[in-house]
Order: sequence, then C-alpha cells, then structure tokens
Amino acid sequence: MNKMKREQRKRINTIINLITKTISEEVEEEINEIKKKKMWVRKWINRRHELGASNGLIMEIALEDPKEYFATLRMTESCFNFLLMKMQSSIQRKDTQLRSAIPARTKLQAVLYLLATGCSLRTLTHLFRLGKSSISEFLVDVCEAIYKSLEAYIQVRVNKLQIFRGKNIFIN
Repeated sequence: MNKMKREQRKRINTIINLITKTISEEVEEEINEIKKKKMWVRKWINRRHELGASNGLIMEIALEDPKEYFATLRMTESCFNFLLMKMQSSIQRKDTQLRSAIPARTKLQAVLYLLATGCSLRTLTHLFRLGKSSISEFLVDVCEAIYKSLEAYIQVRVNKLQIFRGKNIFIN
C-alpha cells in the first residue's frame, strides 16, 4: 500500500513538473514575443537624419526650387527660418543618453507640411521618418508655439467697430 502511494506521488509530481515546465516555457515565449514587438525606435525611422524629408528633400527643394518650397510649406525659406528662430526654444527637447531628440526644424517642417497639404499622419510618418505617436505628441505643441510666436502678427477676433475702422482706412 505504501509502495503504491509512493508510485502515485511520483507520477503526480512528474505530471506537475511537466505541466509547470510547459507553462513556464509558454510564458517565456510570450514574453519574448512581446519584447520582439516592442522596439524603442524602428530601424527605418532611426535613419531620419540621413534619409528623412527634413534633411533631404526639403533642403534640396529650398536650394533648387524656391517656388516649390513655398508650395510645400506655404512660406518662403526666410519666413520659415524667422519662425523657427522665434519658436525653437519652446519646441526643442534635450537629447538623452538613450536617443537624440527630434530637431525643432523637423517638427516645424512636419507640422507646416501637414497644414499645407492636409496629408495623412501615415504619409507624414513615412516622409519625415517620425513615429505616429511622436507626431501626435508634438503636433499641438508646435501649433501653440506658432501661435505664441506670431501672436503680435495674428488678429483672431474682429468686432464690427474694427471692421468699420479698417473699411474707412481703405475708403478715405
């Protein structure tokens, strides 16, 4: 009887060990799959500095075809540089030991391109080699920085008296 109980315990322990081993292997495989899916920066995005539109296509257009540059960003290169100078400090982040920050120039070009063309976020992602989540994070910040930088030049609300005064300037 005792011998039978020992045999049963051995079998049960063996089965438990097999189940535990199988479960731990499956969990380890799932963890490895998750690790494979999570990439800090995709390889093609990481080549932004060499192959992205900011350091390639847009610079080339600025040098060779000012009219196309204007059509692309809806402003001249000098206006772009003026705007960048006014707002760079508010949109530029610091580099970390793990990765370099997206340059303010690239952020501004991406947002202006989006506003000028109405392209999709995916197109912007591919053209400028930026992650969709990165664009989503800086899009509002850049728009707010544009507004703050140009606040003195932008008149948003106009009342009837201001319209009347403006009209009189042109009539008289």
